[in-house]
Amino acid sequence: METRFQRFSVMAFVAASLGLTACVNSIKQDIPTEGEIPISFSVKIEKASTKVTNNVFEEGDQLGLFAILSDNDITEERYIDNLKLKSDGDESLIPERNVFYPEGEGVALDFISYYPYQAEGISTGDSKLTISVQTNQSKEGNYSASDFLVATKDNVKSSSKDVQLKFEHKLTNIKLTITPGEDADIDKILEDNPQIIATGFCSQAEYDFLEDEFTPTGQCYDITPSGEWKKDDGKLVGKEFIIIPQAIGEEQTLQMEWNGRIYTCAMPEIEETDGNVQYEIEIDATENTSHLFSGIVANIEKWPVPIEKETDNGAQYSALHLSILSFKPSNVYHIHSGGKIIAEICKEYLQSDDLTTQAIVSYPIKANETADLSKGTVLQLLDIEEDINGGTLEWDLDDNTFTYDEGDSPRLQQICYDEQGNVLTEQSDEAVNINAIAYTLRDTRDSKDIKQYPIVKIGTQYWMRSNLQATMYRDGTEIEDQTVQGTEAGYFTEDEEEYFYNGYVLEEEGKYLAPDGWRIPSEEDWNMLDEYVEGDASLLKAGVWKDYTYTTKEEETVIEEALPNSNRSMLNILPVGNWYKSGINESAIGTVCAYWTWNANENKIPEETVFFQSQYNEMTWESVYSKGKDYYRVISVRCIRE
Repeated sequence: METRFQRFSVMAFVAASLGLTACVNSIKQDIPTEGEIPISFSVKIEKASTKVTNNVFEEGDQLGLFAILSDNDITEERYIDNLKLKSDGDESLIPERNVFYPEGEGVALDFISYYPYQAEGISTGDSKLTISVQTNQSKEGNYSASDFLVATKDNVKSSSKDVQLKFEHKLTNIKLTITPGEDADIDKILEDNPQIIATGFCSQAEYDFLEDEFTPTGQCYDITPSGEWKKDDGKLVGKEFIIIPQAIGEEQTLQMEWNGRIYTCAMPEIEETDGNVQYEIEIDATENTSHLFSGIVANIEKWPVPIEKETDNGAQYSALHLSILSFKPSNVYHIHSGGKIIAEICKEYLQSDDLTTQAIVSYPIKANETADLSKGTVLQLLDIEEDINGGTLEWDLDDNTFTYDEGDSPRLQQICYDEQGNVLTEQSDEAVNINAIAYTLRDTRDSKDIKQYPIVKIGTQYWMRSNLQATMYRDGTEIEDQTVQGTEAGYFTEDEEEYFYNGYVLEEEGKYLAPDGWRIPSEEDWNMLDEYVEGDASLLKAGVWKDYTYTTKEEETVIEEALPNSNRSMLNILPVGNWYKSGINESAIGTVCAYWTWNANENKIPEETVFFQSQYNEMTWESVYSKGKDYYRVISVRCIRE
């Protein structure tokens, strides 16, 4: 489904107020400048939409505390300097050491507390603390770790009463909402699980406790929101992220991947986002071919007074932020510009004596619309921390090997392209407007049930990333739906998720089972794949494989343990089993996956074909005939590109 986002509106909600509760830490310590009355703290946070749950800090949360004589400020001598408080998960904050009020009548303290605690604290003579938000807030813990809370309490004199700390969120929270358009199906959108990032946001700043303001520092990054989409009153909600208060303008965008297509739109212009405020961005989803958002933006700075703004929705975008590429629809994306494909981006497995890693690589496209594998640009080496990205990857098509001329860059986060599909690491006059779309195998032989298969590049080969599910030959002739293993050509399925085929389907004269432009792998194809992964089938296998259990002639039960797998190649071979007699072989589910092989030169099936088994981490070759029978096995099909 191709889509367009017709409008999005921004609504601000003042973040929840922060209340109080009692929690006493009675403490005593003989320090000459201290009196005898211990300082106790009370804290409670109501309806916090970010860090805390159940109106309290979570167990183990650490906060920092400063106390200054009321005639001074934080840049001067501190009575308590960055004391660490730890939450017990209820309503108590436990200090790392005992603290008391100072001696003398009329002596008052100003308290400043903040979350999360930093061991470095604030330097002597300074009032600024460096804070940051996590760029990938979808990872567990990162969203909470991005929050920044501050509480102040002035002119507190020695007393047995609690010091009541009222915390306030100093950062900005942005919530995302998708509203289906007139012809859009909310359940289908939820199933598609659109991925979204916010680009161009400063993730680090200095917070000045005296001035109560932020000064952004460092580079701008992409932010991946926290949460999962869920239905609520006809909309999709659940995604949100935290940013440092900052100006929002043409440098910031939203990028969304939906059904393998990348959509882009400018954020609404806001002179400065407020701290302790939530903004809600609402996206109306309507089918269209455009890859841009468009619409009206309403910014309500203080609810309920609206300030309406219009976005520049005629703008085109040349920058692609790599963090929006999920690689779920496919491991390959095509970059389009001016109505043609100019480049290809692959998430692939690189293995050689010098370099072994998963990587994201861009290749320019040749005149025949295939990738020029001699001119790859490594965008990200995903398992390597060294700054050697940005170099040139050159494949030898004859022996399926590569050489890498290292670059000197950290992992690239944002790229552009010129007209020839060459990567540009920064904006320039040569950059062209682009549109990124997942490259999938679209099998249209059955117009009522069009199949889309993800694709993965392994070495110089392009494979389907899932098993074939065809019920017709390439010319549209129906394949017989069979249930009993025998000599009649047919496909076999129980749940319309896993399809198995007997060898007679492959041998049907004048018919082709593989989609147009693809074929059944040959023995040479499988051997090339095997050689590339150096005989380690664990790199090809995915999912949970079970122990292989069998009974000997002596009726002894033998268990061969399943070996671990990594699926580093991302070929995604699952232990789906095979069809035996009149149903899926129960003993093979979880332990076996087998694929057909075809000899195109002799136009026949070889005597043996490829098996993957739980107890072995290498490909095995077994007879294409059922044991003790003269008819073909019923197994899976995985195709390779011509």
